[in-house]
Amino acid sequence: SLPVHVRRLPAGWRESQPGGIQERSREWRRAESLALLDELDAAGPPQFSSADADFADEPGAASLVALAHHADDQAETVLLKALRGCHLSNLRGMEWRAGRFVRPLLGVRKEELSAYLGALGEGWREDATNAEPTYKRNRIRLQLLPLLEELTGGGLLAR
Repeated sequence: SLPVHVRRLPAGWRESQPGGIQERSREWRRAESLALLDELDAAGPPQFSSADADFADEPGAASLVALAHHADDQAETVLLKALRGCHLSNLRGMEWRAGRFVRPLLGVRKEELSAYLGALGEGWREDATNAEPTYKRNRIRLQLLPLLEELTGGGLLAR
């Protein structure tokens, strides 16, 4: 099993910081993740159990943060960029690896992940604000993607 590290925002952080909450939160998560990786690197190589032997052989495996972005998030990202007027040469989704951050689930649909968790007896966890059409990304998720799925006969993300 892999260790899990939890970092929490300090009390009053939301009110004390200027700017948009989504961008500030993303910046905070990235900074905290990189700080944690630096701490772990300074502590020396991790001790893996025999069950983790395959993972332990990966170059730099102890120095990466795995993000949970999935194929549905990828579609939202591409559509969001297109709607913002992104030049076609820059119209692409998230990278599988960006520095010390990896996205191993980009090829997996949310419904597949949810079904997998259900088979393990675990439930899907999601931020309640994802169901609110307040932000553009949420409107894409809640309104545009379902429409595009309907118009393509359910094959939008299969392409």
